[in-house]
Amino acid sequence: VGPVANFNIHDGRCYRAEDPLLGPDGPGGSVWGVLADKLIAAGHYDQVLLVPFGIGGSALAEWQSGAYLHPILQRATRAVRDADIVPTHVLWHQGEADADDATPEAEYFAMFESLVGLLREYGIAAPVYPAVATHCEMPFLPADPASAGASAAVRAAQSRLPQIDGVFPGPDTDTLQGELYRHDNCHFNGKGMQAHARLWLEALTGGG
Repeated sequence: VGPVANFNIHDGRCYRAEDPLLGPDGPGGSVWGVLADKLIAAGHYDQVLLVPFGIGGSALAEWQSGAYLHPILQRATRAVRDADIVPTHVLWHQGEADADDATPEAEYFAMFESLVGLLREYGIAAPVYPAVATHCEMPFLPADPASAGASAAVRAAQSRLPQIDGVFPGPDTDTLQGELYRHDNCHFNGKGMQAHARLWLEALTGGG
């Protein structure tokens, strides 16, 4: 299937990775294939297998035990176990919805610690790399003066997540803002996707 493959959690099969990736929602492109190409080009791996299952616009509470997205987490972890796949990294890029919902810092931290516990319970022992990610300012929405404080609270929580055993710092993708990187100051454009992938590469490999 090529040097970058896509494991589809819904049918348990591998495919050549191409956007849109199989597994998550959304019809567009994502950073993960770009990151995989960079990891191979930099000589870190000969092949990369992606197992995506993200849901756009989701809040952390929606992934908790008993919440409506939790079955997707269960399906993804069960699918890799059934296929005898042993993940080497878990990458988590999420937080914009929590910033919009003004999730308190302590609550976000506690929910992420719970999420890591669920991953371990479901047999995923790989290190977890959460990004610092809260920025999404759609130009057609009115400015909310409370949003800066809400984003700061979630960012503070995300910055502390490496205090959890088995969790390591991912990139700060909030550093990529404006029309240079995001076509609507929320979703990444082509240049933003490349920059986003470089930040992940640096976080995972210590510089490239």
